[in-house]
Amino acid sequence: MCREEEEKVLCEKEDRVRRETEEKIRRKTEEQVRREMEEKLRRKAEQKFATVRRETEEKVRQETERKLWEDRRTTAAGIPAPLLAPVNDEGKPSDSVSRRSSCGWKRPPWSQSPPP
Repeated sequence: MCREEEEKVLCEKEDRVRRETEEKIRRKTEEQVRREMEEKLRRKAEQKFATVRRETEEKVRQETERKLWEDRRTTAAGIPAPLLAPVNDEGKPSDSVSRRSSCGWKRPPWSQSPPP
């Protein structure tokens, strides 16, 4: 009988150790999965931020180039910039030009687009 009790105690101890080990492994796996997901989300956020930053920088660069080109164009033509009629991105008179024209404001003769 003594032998059977020892085996029973040993079996219970082995079962307990096995369950504890499985629990530790499960917790480590859950923690590892959580860390991997956090890392994945962090990388995705960084990529999105970098993309937005690049797009913003590109827009600023294009706008700056456009303004520099307009300044060079007016300087090359010998026209002071304030005397030029404002145009939109398509090269057509902007709304402010149309409003001014209807109020008696005339476009400079060197302006390329016809009056509205």
